Amino acid sequence: MNSYIKILDNKERSILELINEIRYSKTMIMQLSLNKLKLSYVQTILGPLYHYFLPFIQTLVFNFLLTDIAKVNLQNSYPNFLFYFTGFVMWNYFASSTIMMSSVFVEYKKIIENMYTSRLIFFFIPIIFNFIPLIFGLINIFIMTNYYNIDNNLLSKVLLLIPVIMLTIILALSFGLAISGLSVKYRDVIKSAAIILQFLLMISGVLYSQDQLPSYYNILTYINPFLLITETSRWIWLSSSTFNLGLSQILSQSLIIISILIISIIVFKKADKNLADYL
Repeated sequence: MNSYIKILDNKERSILELINEIRYSKTMIMQLSLNKLKLSYVQTILGPLYHYFLPFIQTLVFNFLLTDIAKVNLQNSYPNFLFYFTGFVMWNYFASSTIMMSSVFVEYKKIIENMYTSRLIFFFIPIIFNFIPLIFGLINIFIMTNYYNIDNNLLSKVLLLIPVIMLTIILALSFGLAISGLSVKYRDVIKSAAIILQFLLMISGVLYSQDQLPSYYNILTYINPFLLITETSRWIWLSSSTFNLGLSQILSQSLIIISILIISIIVFKKADKNLADYL
């Protein structure tokens, strides 16, 4: 039987050490994720259907406000509802995972205080937990695009969903690590996470496309990391034409995502060093 020996000390661990700790914690990650799923659906009316209907409800609200009240015309060959829905499916995966990650240290405080395990494993639980609603959402998009007979050349682009999902996971992990790391000393950061995400929703590209931005807001296409996710997702599902974002915009947004991830890892490592003391 394989064994793993870890000598505990108060030194900051390298990235390689953190990865090795995750490798030896696969069973614990899956067990905690299953427990999270079971507890979330116990004594609920809708159960997992809550996550199934959430993107529909959000899309209906914004579609009513923007299409029926504000009279926004996207000038597409498909309904505005479908345009917003494709954005909300990816956004909900990002936002839900980020909010859950921001409070993992508080939620798993007992485990952290009473046994040693890699603190990074707690950040995989929201990613796994929210993956089920994401799959539901993607299935719904597939059904609707077929219902409206949208020419999207899906077969030639479907594999690009994998890097889109991976980018969403990386971005959620980046924000989650940073917020949870700061929340170790500053607990009000957890409460601020939802407000920050509401603001980010407005500039995320969920409610607009790159083509709709005025020229003086063009800088957003270079510095807004989530726009790469929404634009790519919509191109996969809704368009058979060329991709809107240029190479310079893709590289700029990718560089920002990597930079955010590096900063969040630094914040996490600083907080992880004395985590049990602060909790």
